[in-house]
This record gives sequence, C-alpha cells and structure tokens, in this order.
Amino acid sequence: MHTLDYPFDSGDILRKQRSIKRHLAQQDGLIEKRIAILSGSTIGEISGVLELFLLSFGIKPQFYIGQYNRFYEEVLFETQQLIDFSPDIIFIHTSARNLSDDEISDKLQAVWSKIQKEFACPVIQNNFELPNYCFAEECDKTNRLNLKISDWAMQSRGFCINDIQYLSACYGLENWFHEQDYLMYKYGFSVKAIPLFCFHVAKLVKSLYGKNQKCLVLDLDNTLWGGVVGEIGASAIEIGPETALGEAYSNFQRYVKGLHNRGIILAICSKNDEHIAREAFENPNMVLQLDDIAVFCANWENKADNIRKIAGMLNILTESIVFIDDNPAERELVRHALPEVKVPEVNSVVDFIRYIEDAGYFYTQHVSDEDVKRNEYYKTEFKRAEAIKTFTGYGDYLRSLQMSSKIRPFDAVSFDRITQLINKTNQFNLTTKRYSSGEIEEIALHPDFISLYATLDDKFGNNGIVSVLIGEVIADALHIRLWVMSCRVFKRELELAIFDYLVQVCKDRQLKQLVGYYYKTGKNAYVSGLLDDLGFQKLTDDTWSFSLDGEYQNKNKYIQVKRENA
Repeated sequence: MHTLDYPFDSGDILRKQRSIKRHLAQQDGLIEKRIAILSGSTIGEISGVLELFLLSFGIKPQFYIGQYNRFYEEVLFETQQLIDFSPDIIFIHTSARNLSDDEISDKLQAVWSKIQKEFACPVIQNNFELPNYCFAEECDKTNRLNLKISDWAMQSRGFCINDIQYLSACYGLENWFHEQDYLMYKYGFSVKAIPLFCFHVAKLVKSLYGKNQKCLVLDLDNTLWGGVVGEIGASAIEIGPETALGEAYSNFQRYVKGLHNRGIILAICSKNDEHIAREAFENPNMVLQLDDIAVFCANWENKADNIRKIAGMLNILTESIVFIDDNPAERELVRHALPEVKVPEVNSVVDFIRYIEDAGYFYTQHVSDEDVKRNEYYKTEFKRAEAIKTFTGYGDYLRSLQMSSKIRPFDAVSFDRITQLINKTNQFNLTTKRYSSGEIEEIALHPDFISLYATLDDKFGNNGIVSVLIGEVIADALHIRLWVMSCRVFKRELELAIFDYLVQVCKDRQLKQLVGYYYKTGKNAYVSGLLDDLGFQKLTDDTWSFSLDGEYQNKNKYIQVKRENA
C-alpha cells in the first residue's frame, strides 16, 4: 500500500489507521507472529501503527502489551503470563525518559539474561536517544549505556538494536521530544514521530523473517552515470571527481558496490544497445565493474518484461526486486505492471542512497558468510546454464555436474544459516513455517525432532547449505513440519537425495509412517506436486501419508551423498 511507502506522511497514517488496516488485512500468505511489547513508556498508538507496517511487510502480528513501565518486573517476577503468550519476538520499548532510573543499566542486563534463559526468541531493544538539553554528564551516561547495549548485541545471537539514537538525530531532537505528549500521555517521544519509529521497528522484524529484498535492478543513463552513453560515448559520461554531479554518481556506485559485497544481487535493466552500454564500464572512473553484475539486460524492450526476465534468470520472485530509474515514466510503467516490485520515487542521484537505505529494502544487522558468497553462487549458476546447452539429455547434464551432497543433523556452527534459509525461502517451502535461531537450537537438541540440512557441491563450485528439513516424531510417525530449499539448486534432484536419506533415518528409528503437509500460498506452487511425486498418498486437502513398511528403492540417481551423524 503506497501510503506506507517511504517517504510517507506520518499525519496521513495516523488519520487513516483503520482503513489502511482493513485493506492490508485482506492479503493472502501473511505469516503470523506473536510479539510482546514490554513497556518503558506508553505503548498506545505504537502497537496499532506498528501493525500496519508489519502487515505491509507480509507479517500478521498478535501483540502482548506490557503494563506501563514494568518491563523489569514482568520479565523478572511476573513471567507466567509472558510464558503463556509464548512470544516469537520480545520488544523492549524504553526511551530517554527511563534514564532517570539510576539502576536502568543493571535492570536491562537482568532482563536480557532472563529472556535469554527463559525464551527461545529474538529480542529487540531500543537504545537511548541523547537528551534535548546539553548536559555533558547526561550525554556521557547515554553514550556509555548505548555502548553496553551494543556489546551485548555483539555477544548474543538474536539480540537486535532499534537505533533510536540515530533515528532521533535524523528527526531532530527538538522535534523528537514533546513535553506535552509526555506529561499528558507518557509517550517517550512526540506522537508525530510514532509512524517513523514503528517503521524502523518493522524493518527489524521483517529482516528477522526473511522479508528483505534480494536484488537491486538499475537503469544506466542518468542513474549510474550522467548523460546518455549512446549519444556522447563512454569517455564523456559524467562520473568521477571532476564535477559535483560526477562525484555524486561515483558515491552512488560505491554504495551499490557495498550492497554487492553484502550479498545483494545486482542487475541492469536499460534501454540501450548492449555493446554500447557495456563500453561505459571501460571508463576508468567507473566504480562498478561488469563482473559485479549478475544479469545485464540492455535492449529496447519494455522494462517490466525485462524485469520479469531478470527474475526468471535468477530464479527469484519479482517481489524480491528493487528497481532504480531516473525516468518517472519508466518507474510508473513498472509500478503498474509489477506492483510487487519496489520502485522508490527517486529523482536526483544525490537522493538515491538515502531513499534506498531509509526504506530498509536490504536492511540487516548481520551479514553472514553465506550472504557474502551469494553473488559467486549465481555466477557459477550461469556457468551451469551455459553447460546444459551442450547436452541433448537432461540426465546426461546432471551426471556431468559430478554432484555431491553432505546431509547431516543441525549443528551449532550452522544455526544462523539454517535460520536464514528457513525465513527467506518462499518457493520451495511446503508449510511456510518460520523459526527463530533459538527455536532452531531447541529443535536440534530435542529427541522428538529429526532435523537435517543439506549442502550441494558440483564441478563448478560449492553452493553451501541449500536445504533444511524438520520432522517431529509423534508415536510411530514422523510429521514433516518444514522443508525448504534454495532456488539456486532447483531441478538438480537434491530433494530426492534428501528424501532417500530421511526414509533411512526413519527406518533406523523404526518409524512406520511419514506425514507430509502442503499449505498452498501464492508463492509455493513450485512444490504443489512434490509429495505426490515422492509417492505420498493424499489424506486431506493439505495432509499426505507415506508408508515406511516394506522395501524402499532409492530415487536419487545423480548425487553422491555423504551421510553424517551429529
């Protein structure tokens, strides 16, 4: 809904909350999450506006609202109600108003420690904004406490900082603090700032559950450089330190290069002759290089069609794409044809970075090794795509890849990647369940669960951890609660190797039945026939059964599997 797109009108959101919610609540495929908001100041409007942004990100929240300024007592002494709620996320909503408590540092650390022991869920903690009056002692106290929060975040998996020190600085402290709103309603900051605050919290939540975008698609002329390369030539485009505008384009390219280094896929979608467009990258002032681009699509076709083509080549959903183009007509065309694609209303290159960053399309608090390697994975995938053209039979192609897979139970080293894969995967996802890293750790240690992850290597390279399966043992049956696989390895028959392995694990445990589930969404049609293809019998619309009695013939023909125990 465009009302919530950055940059938004806060007053408009506050006025239209009910109508916005009615519209967003009608979406299909929302994932439900229980969020406990523990109070350091009044929550009031905050939960309502936060719900709007979460719905816009595809998350349907159920809230537990803590009592006013009792976050410490509710966690340390009144825990049962919170335990009964079983939160997926705990959000501790403190502000500078709580700094009057001389024991705030000790209280916060006691709360974090108790949550870490009692709840297997992520924690979002506000840091503290500077006071709006210049007392050096108070500023120093705030900075020291924020450093403690930062240190805790670095040491604790699943602990996230909602950086209101940064947010309040951007907003302006004189506008952020509103004495009347505090004295009358006990809000920690101005009511007018609530939408911006909630937007930033929602960005954190959506990043935890894999709702970020994956790919940045860029126009070229007057987007990556100044001028039209087809008219003025590669040597005359405006890029580099010689002019103010040229320097702005260089800064933007450096920013885009940074996104690439964090694992964001880069693609080009430009109306140009391809050979001319590629020549521009030979300009010595270019920061981005052709090797940074996963898909280079320069032609004179409709840009919406080209974006569909790019998504198909990368095997990602179009909703995973952000499109940057200086031309308002092209932006409007893509918005109309592909409303799920994020198309910020950028105008000048000097605004590009701010719009992308503040909108939080690629926001994350942690960049994993898997993220860094993602672009390499896609480059090797294109090598595979070229290789397949030399074979007449698909089986011969799969055999030529010399594939091998390591399949093993969850281990602590892999918890972060397992959690990331679960929460980012939509297409090969039978049940659409999402888990936090704490829940993954509990499952790994629980005797009633079978947990597996799989890697896939071939002659072109290592794809890393690409599939995760979780099954729960009930009586003599294993219920498959989750099965996801990265789109990078579709159509390699890894699912057959994993299923062979799973059947053997179940037989070793003398189980008699596998129960599979398929919950249809608008995004997982790819696996609609998987259980049927594997030999399951349909019991209900979404429940399937596979008997483990009798002999089982392995289905995998092309992948050498290395079976590993925990």
